[in-house]
Amino acid sequence: GINAEYMGLWLNLIMDTLAALALATEKPSRECLDRLPFYRAAPLLSNRMIAFVLGHGIFQLVVMLITLHFGHDFFSVGPCDPKHGSEHVPASNTASGNCPGNLKHSTYIFNIFIWMQLFNEFNARKLYGEKNIFSGLTRSPAFFLILIICIGFQYLAVMYMGAFMHTTPLNRDEWLICIGIAAIEIPVGFLINLLPIKPWTPGPNTDNTQGLDAKKRKAIYDAKVGAGMIKENQGSGNLTKELSARKKWAIAGTKIKAQARVVKAIKHHKSRRDVALDVWTPTSLAYGVIY
Repeated sequence: GINAEYMGLWLNLIMDTLAALALATEKPSRECLDRLPFYRAAPLLSNRMIAFVLGHGIFQLVVMLITLHFGHDFFSVGPCDPKHGSEHVPASNTASGNCPGNLKHSTYIFNIFIWMQLFNEFNARKLYGEKNIFSGLTRSPAFFLILIICIGFQYLAVMYMGAFMHTTPLNRDEWLICIGIAAIEIPVGFLINLLPIKPWTPGPNTDNTQGLDAKKRKAIYDAKVGAGMIKENQGSGNLTKELSARKKWAIAGTKIKAQARVVKAIKHHKSRRDVALDVWTPTSLAYGVIY
């Protein structure tokens, strides 16, 4: 049967630690500037994240159940070995002469499941319904490094660590079968990204500043009014008049450029000794903008 202790440990490393490290080291793309900022009251898991988890979870569950109950005949795993009988399935051959739960059968289950996690790491790179999951791969050399490490260890676990991982070596065709089945994760991810999933939006009575004290709520309201996101006569929770994402970023970019011109003007005056500005004051900043 499957050595659940060691296989489970390796699986947790791939799905949690190594996968998180591979995805977290990817540099942000310029497409981030085209997306709206997140609402404070938005849930931690977006609607598309939930669809991602449910879609891939159901697909992997179906594949594992089919492999578990029908894989011994489909893969022709061979007769039972009394030394490696399954704890849950009697060590007896089926009518086709194959043994459910023998060492090769459990190796197929283990190998296919691990490879599905590796392919699913490509799908997990995109969280906003992007169709091309391979775009921007060059931004994360660590992703390739971790992927190569996982593939290398999985090969060693199956081919040379049978006593430790309770596996048996597979030939080239058997490896290709495992990888081919697991690679279906890529088109499944593409189909999930095609689903018309609407993003979360606050309702008319949603308080986007819930949990903040009055001073912070007033500061957020004043900032939105100053940036042109809402009108002054609107309530602090009314977000129906928000501008588009590009316009918001344009407003912020304009303010940053204006501040940069002020700093440049101040440095220019200091170098020429025309004025002496040791501290920033409203008068000096205004002089820099005029200049």
